[in-house]
Amino acid sequence: MKTIKYLNKVFTIPYLDSLFLSRNTPLTFNEITDCLMEKSNKKRIVTYGEVLKYFYECLKSNHQNEYYYKNALLNYLLVDTKRLNLYSAITELPIMNSKADFIVLDDKNQGIVYEIKTDLDTLQRLETQVNDYYKAFNYVYIVTGKHHVEQLENTLKDTRVGIIELTDNGEFVYKKKALFNNKSISFDALFRLLRKKEYESIILKYFEKLPQTTDFVYYQTCYKLLETLDLDVFQNEVHTLLRKRNLIKNSDEYFKNIPKELSFYAYFSKQYRKKKFDIQCHLQTKISV
Repeated sequence: MKTIKYLNKVFTIPYLDSLFLSRNTPLTFNEITDCLMEKSNKKRIVTYGEVLKYFYECLKSNHQNEYYYKNALLNYLLVDTKRLNLYSAITELPIMNSKADFIVLDDKNQGIVYEIKTDLDTLQRLETQVNDYYKAFNYVYIVTGKHHVEQLENTLKDTRVGIIELTDNGEFVYKKKALFNNKSISFDALFRLLRKKEYESIILKYFEKLPQTTDFVYYQTCYKLLETLDLDVFQNEVHTLLRKRNLIKNSDEYFKNIPKELSFYAYFSKQYRKKKFDIQCHLQTKISV
């Protein structure tokens, strides 16, 4: 149990930022290393990168948590397919009363939501989450382990929701294909996804100038103005802007010397985007274990 707690702590963006950018190695990193290496037959791991790859292997074998799922999805959908300059991913995006675990927007600005239900999760909020996601996106997949597959197949058999199983050996198996669904798309849900500069850019595109009004009513004025657009047109504009948030132009340079076990961290860490070369070097730093 202590080992699992350590692994959950390591594979978070704040912890990895601290590990790579702090002048002092977090004390718990040495504790984690000692705890896990006691169970290893390996006699020597010489760099931070190799230690983290070993920790990740422990996750895969013993505790496939949300980070493991998200990292595997990012590699499968964007990294391995060389689509990082065409496709974009978003994580933990608030949609109404839910947060989408993982979203991919393709080069046609079509968005697909991947809701993760590991074997460690329950399915308690699934119906609410799916209903919220369909207010902004047309395709939804549930990504799960073997524990939930049968129940999900029974629950979702008459829906347009897809099911993907992540197997014990790290492969994705499509158990049910997601079908297009636009019956629940909501202007309000789409508008709430946008940042101020984003919805202003749509206004300038279609109305040529921004509203001249007080700050007190500016948001509501923009809302009502954009509400006059065709809903399909507005959805496409929103998806286009979401896709632009995380596009990576030079992916080979961006992921240089980054092990695939840390793809999710490198893609979503703001600190990595600012100091990627420093972090890439840090991963090669030798340590004693």
